[in-house]
Amino acid sequence: MDDNHTTRKYTYIIQTPLLISLQKSCRDGWLLLHVSCYFVGLTNTDDWYMARDNCEAMSSHLAVITSESEQKEVVKKFNASIPDSIWLGGFYDLQQNLWKWPNNETWSFNASFQPRKEKEKCMCIRDISYSPSREWASRKCDAPNKRYLCEKNSWS
Repeated sequence: MDDNHTTRKYTYIIQTPLLISLQKSCRDGWLLLHVSCYFVGLTNTDDWYMARDNCEAMSSHLAVITSESEQKEVVKKFNASIPDSIWLGGFYDLQQNLWKWPNNETWSFNASFQPRKEKEKCMCIRDISYSPSREWASRKCDAPNKRYLCEKNSWS
């Protein structure tokens, strides 16, 4: 070989990303279901707005249920212990003329939800005595409700 054209050998070090297994867990008082932590608030006077504010004060939001499997898991866990209706995060956006979730997730599942009255703009899981399968119902946002369900990521 001539001195102007030397052959070089390169050693490549291939770095693979370190896979970190995130152990999902929830703080005391919160329950882990699937990938989220849930907290059941108990009150006799809170309307949907107060329930939303209570969840936000705990760095969470009213629960968002986006699949049938999530609905079944929530119902299975809370059916026996909470027979009352439970506020969820769904609300009717008057400006956009559609139902929305507080975290802007896509509204793709509805648990047999059919809003009943024009003035009912907030959503709850129905009382077990009215709906053993715990379908969703619309309610007036300022109506008192005994329970509400907060949700947050299990890693937050």
